[in-house]
Amino acid sequence: MAQRGAGTIARRGKIWWVQICVDGLVIRQSSKSEKYADAKKLRDKLLGQRERGELGGHNARLSVDGLLNYFVKALAVRVRPDTLKIQSLVIDANLRPFFGKMKGDKITTSVLMAYREYRAKQLTNKGSATRPSTINRELSLLRNCLRTAAHSTPPLLPVTAIPRFPITNEDACARQGFLDDAAFETLIAELPGYLVALTVTAYNTGIRKGELLKMGWDQCDFDGDVLLLYRGETKSGKPRTLPMLGDRRAVLPRAKEDRDKNWPGCQWLFSRLGEKIEDFRGAWEGACERVGLPELNFHDLRRSGAVRNRRISPRDSRGLFLR
Repeated sequence: MAQRGAGTIARRGKIWWVQICVDGLVIRQSSKSEKYADAKKLRDKLLGQRERGELGGHNARLSVDGLLNYFVKALAVRVRPDTLKIQSLVIDANLRPFFGKMKGDKITTSVLMAYREYRAKQLTNKGSATRPSTINRELSLLRNCLRTAAHSTPPLLPVTAIPRFPITNEDACARQGFLDDAAFETLIAELPGYLVALTVTAYNTGIRKGELLKMGWDQCDFDGDVLLLYRGETKSGKPRTLPMLGDRRAVLPRAKEDRDKNWPGCQWLFSRLGEKIEDFRGAWEGACERVGLPELNFHDLRRSGAVRNRRISPRDSRGLFLR
């Protein structure tokens, strides 16, 4: 018998067998020989493979693809489902193709710089270059992946193997999009009808698009003149109550009348033909082009709404400050 932790050698009939453990997993192999010396050589070979991580366990030199799989499972219990979906898409579309086949401990700062250069040359769906801030988000995901692997039990990656990540300054990339009332009225005139109530509400409240699209009619309190954002449905996870100011007092009752008349079973506050609005980029970009605002992003309404509400009623605008 070999000493504890170094595997065991035992004979079954005339053949010698070897057994070792890898993080609690028992691995048995036959030496296919009647000679003890052959079994000892096999045992030493397996111990060497275990030490090098070739048999799995905490010493395993996992590929980045394997680390990303582990990371996605960890994300599933840490983030909201919609966030998990978006981050999984980013991982599959960008990180896996570039890093997937590499070993986790072989990623260096120079490799990360090469990734920045590679992504900067790729064009977005709009034909523009990939923004540095977008690349920052992707590299932050990879860094989080490596840190998650290094702090797992047992560690899947040594902490010392995590390189310094080149994250660029984003001050120059900050969006400055903003609408005044005149430009907003011009834009509203070009939007299809199903986007009017959504856009007016976004402009008057500063609520995020994702939060708006998940709202139901039960969150619109006409008697109290407020919109209710429930706990767990906001980006911060905290509930908010927003007063109905300005145009919201007109467009939302009209939208309710239209819903009650044509699609009484529709639960969504903002819908298209009684169905939840999922994506409206084409309609939005077309309207922005026609009014001479091709760079306007729907999220710019959040910035406009925050400023507008602070100007109209500082007391009512609490909770709208950008984060």
